[in-house]
Amino acid sequence: LMVDTWLFVDFDGVVNIGIRDDEGAMLDFNPTNLRRAMKGQGLFCCCPGNTSARRILSVANTELGHGEDATYTKFLTSPQLHASDTLIDRLAQLISAAGSRRKIVLTSRWRLQQYAERVLQIEDAISHSLGKPFSFDDRTPPCQDTQANQRLSLIGSYIAEHCNSSQGGMVRVLVLEDFHATPLNGWTCDGMSMSSTEAVEQYLRGRFNNPSRASVRLLHTYDEWKAKDGLHVQIGAGLTMCHFCRGLRFLGQKCEHCTWKRSDSTLQCSEFPNEPVAVEFPNEPVATAGFDTIFCWLPTILFPKVAAPVLSAKHP
Repeated sequence: LMVDTWLFVDFDGVVNIGIRDDEGAMLDFNPTNLRRAMKGQGLFCCCPGNTSARRILSVANTELGHGEDATYTKFLTSPQLHASDTLIDRLAQLISAAGSRRKIVLTSRWRLQQYAERVLQIEDAISHSLGKPFSFDDRTPPCQDTQANQRLSLIGSYIAEHCNSSQGGMVRVLVLEDFHATPLNGWTCDGMSMSSTEAVEQYLRGRFNNPSRASVRLLHTYDEWKAKDGLHVQIGAGLTMCHFCRGLRFLGQKCEHCTWKRSDSTLQCSEFPNEPVAVEFPNEPVATAGFDTIFCWLPTILFPKVAAPVLSAKHP
């Protein structure tokens, strides 16, 4: 059975971590901002109440699951790449797992012409991870999509126009998206309520001429929690191992954690029965990077290295 695979790839909140502040702007989780937050909250003078520093420290102290054995500091952004090297490598693995009959579509704001140089850098990094040249096959149209429903509608329209050409074969769609660090809390898209990943997947399947021939998986790379001091933290969480594992299982592979836990356990995927899947479920010159929302721009202030605090906060 021939299977065509489409990957729709956002960058911000997928290959880097963005932290929403009180005004809805996005703070970049990079070494400079983390060092400032550790050194003194007063440096975040553009954000009243020092809540930005508190949120950055909460993210830095929050432990990851599914075998990561680390906190979110594992995904600190590389200033030159505006992305995490670890997350870029995971994206490359998903691209490889999609097989030869794949199309990779860029949906991020970075698809716009002013970010062309950044996209080339990302493509070079993915090429390095893959061990062969890579470039995106296509981009969604350069129109307004600064809201979650606009982004989802744009992906749906692309599917309706470009992904219905398979001659009776199966089509897989994997969407990597944080929807501008937005929860799936009931916002609507084309009249449908988006209150779960399943709702988004149902909406996208409905954009196919024959939904029964399509399988859709959303990796909603978003997380939120209450910090110990009660502060609400919302982030574009990146391709954590939990999301990465779901993506690999959808594409018929297993993550390292699942392989280690259950090296001899595989199931037949009900959507694509011929594909086995796993059972288990430095000084930085910039302070922010290109997120899909407005930035809280901070002055660049260099400090001597300081010891990291004890990372004890647990993810709820």
